[in-house]
Amino acid sequence: MLIDSVIIKLIRNGAGVSPDYSLTVYGYGALEYKGNENVKVKGKVEEEFDYNKVISLLSKFKSSGFFSLNDAYSVDESAGPPYTVISISMPGNDGEMKIKSITHYDDDENVPNELTKLEEQIDEITMSDRWVGKSSEIEHETQPDEKKKTLSRLDDEKFLYMLERNQRHR
Repeated sequence: MLIDSVIIKLIRNGAGVSPDYSLTVYGYGALEYKGNENVKVKGKVEEEFDYNKVISLLSKFKSSGFFSLNDAYSVDESAGPPYTVISISMPGNDGEMKIKSITHYDDDENVPNELTKLEEQIDEITMSDRWVGKSSEIEHETQPDEKKKTLSRLDDEKFLYMLERNQRHR
């Protein structure tokens, strides 16, 4: 497998006081964090990411049965945030790219434990808590900077659009 072409993305779209951020792991050894709202560090952080951690994440995806899970889990789609999106793009055994994305609302009781555990493992392996922080470390703004929030969400929405478009053309 060509690990360099792997892309793993975790988006936590918070509401109220829930953290709103995304993590993107690139198999070639890069990690990107984007903090939007209710996080310790707002903005974009990029750093190198250890190859062995990429291997570890791929192992977690495999053991969770990620590719056999539903694409979405939702009781009420009009509920809105907070929701989580987790996706992976990786080469399959036939050389073609395998792409899978799963969306769910955070309070949905139908979400499999394997999925929430995988999300926690991504946070743990990327050590996202240093940017996301704990509730006590976060200043909650009364009026968020809507322009920054919109631009960052557009990046995430563009990624999801491209992911969906790629899946439809298969």
